[in-house]
Parts: sequence; structure tokens; C-alpha cells
Amino acid sequence: LLNHHDVVVESPTGSGKTLSYLLPTFSMLDKKTTLRQHEFGAVVLSPSRELSVQIATVAAPFAAKLGYSVVVAVGGTKVEKNLKNLKRGGNILIATPGRLYQLLSLDKSDSLKRSLKTVEMLVVDEADRFNESQFEMHLKEILQVLPKQRRTGLFSATQAKQLEDLSIFGLRNKKVIKIKEATNLVSPSTLNNFYTECETSEKLMHVVEFIRSKPDKKVLVFFPSCGGVKYFHTVGAFTYLYWYACLKNDHFTLFTVTLPRQNAQSR
Repeated sequence: LLNHHDVVVESPTGSGKTLSYLLPTFSMLDKKTTLRQHEFGAVVLSPSRELSVQIATVAAPFAAKLGYSVVVAVGGTKVEKNLKNLKRGGNILIATPGRLYQLLSLDKSDSLKRSLKTVEMLVVDEADRFNESQFEMHLKEILQVLPKQRRTGLFSATQAKQLEDLSIFGLRNKKVIKIKEATNLVSPSTLNNFYTECETSEKLMHVVEFIRSKPDKKVLVFFPSCGGVKYFHTVGAFTYLYWYACLKNDHFTLFTVTLPRQNAQSR
């Protein structure tokens, strides 16, 4: 990126992709003429709100040290709040494509479009997701607003070959970088992976039953979204159901018997 190449990067999750594009972005911006309050020097697009917030958290201390400001524009927050933050100004925009597309559509005065004319760097994280139709439509509109003379970095944990075919990005002087994880580091040989298939309505009870079957173990439960974590934390579902199962064992057994059990299948 610093040597004037656009890059397509395939690298395993957890290998430091976020810093690998944030550091050259800040280095590039720091060498340029000082950006004004309402001039964006970089745009980082990601497919999810959670990832965008995570990227912003990593970027914030670097931006503060160098005198730049970060603006986050993602779904799940009020559009008015995003507009207020944009009106306040910023130099690095981290956004989901759907929300940025929406903000551009509402930009009747073209102030946001003018702020994006100074962009030096476009980064697309989890770029393989942008092949999905809803992302591609939004992306086309966003790219029309950004300067053609810019650096572009596409980053993904998989499918670098697929990303090379995304002519929509207009990559110039392209470099493809693939970082492979050593096979002996993929997972410990003693780790037993398995999964269970069940109806959506039965998932929670299967998880609770699994946890209950291992009273001497510490268990981590992952949810696909922040919303899921907040919901089950708020309602106290796991604590309540586990406690209820202990005190009302007969009822719990009667309930779970009505659920068609699926045998765990080894990967």
C-alpha cells in the first residue's frame, strides 16, 4: 500500500489484518497535507456493525495521537446520530455499506460527497462478503463518489482468488498477498469438534441441555451478534433455565423428551 500498490490480502482470522491496513493508512495520511475537519482521508468498509465498531476501537488511539478523528456510521443506530457526527466532521470514516449508501442518498447538499473527494485510501474488510447482491449494489454507488486515484485494499480470511475477479473496485497496480496458517496450528489435535442439527426453536434448549450435562466444566457460549448476547444477558435465559432445570427436573425432562434429539455428528 505504501509503495503505491492496490492489494488483495488473504489472511487467517486473528493474524492481525486490522493493523495491517490501519498502520499504512495512518502512515500515508500523516505524509499528506493536513486534512481539514470535514475532509476524509480514508474509508474503511465492513459488512457488519460489530466489525465496524471493533475496527474503530483499534483505530481510535492511533487517530488521537496523530490528531485525526474517526467517524463510525453503521446500521442499528439512528440515522440522525450518524448525520450529526458527520456534520461535526472527521478524517477517517468506518462504515457499513448499507448505512453509508443511505447517508449518501440523504445528502441533498452534497456535503458528504465533498468530504469524500479527499479520500486517499479505501479498505474493504471481509471483502469476500461483498459479492453478496445487497452489498454489491450499495458498493457501486459508494465507489462512484470516491476518487479514482486512491489506494484500495481488499482483506479477507478466505477466497483471495474470488476477490481478484471483483472488477468493480477498479484495482490498479495490484498485488495479491496470501498468508497461510501452519497446518499444525489450525487446532489442537486433542480438540474434539462436533455439531448438532436441530430446529431453530429448539436451539436454546439443546444448548442448555448440553451445558447441564457438563456440571464440572467451564463453558463459553458464543452468539452471532451483539444483540443476541445482550438479549440473553438481559433476560437471564441461561441462568434461569439451568436453575429451573435443577429445581424442576421432572418438568425439564418432560419438556426435553418432546424435542426430537439429533445425534451429534463428528466433523
